Amino acid sequence: MPIRRAYLDVAPELADLARLTPDRFDYYPVSELEQSGCFADVEQRAWPFETSYSAGEFLTLIGTYASHRALDTDRRRRLGDRLRSAIDDDLGGNVTKSDEALLVLGRSRSTAETL
Repeated sequence: MPIRRAYLDVAPELADLARLTPDRFDYYPVSELEQSGCFADVEQRAWPFETSYSAGEFLTLIGTYASHRALDTDRRRRLGDRLRSAIDDDLGGNVTKSDEALLVLGRSRSTAETL
């Protein structure tokens, strides 16, 4: 919760981004493929994993996210300071981030129609 509090206090628009991408709140690849009309039999498979980061490693990671880079310099600095404090002081120096490797499969409609 300390990480979430930092986001809510400094950059609330970044607090509820989708789990699959740090830059889009609306990223759901299965829906996008289904809605395109180009694919049939769309399915997904997921492999969850976790990675632990020190405060510095976590700040380096989020520094690569376009959504975070778009923050003005002051807010980006304040968010970084709050996150570093949350990780070092409240979380014992490490934060574990849950992620998943996601495989989305679909059959081309032209291929599916000939089967």
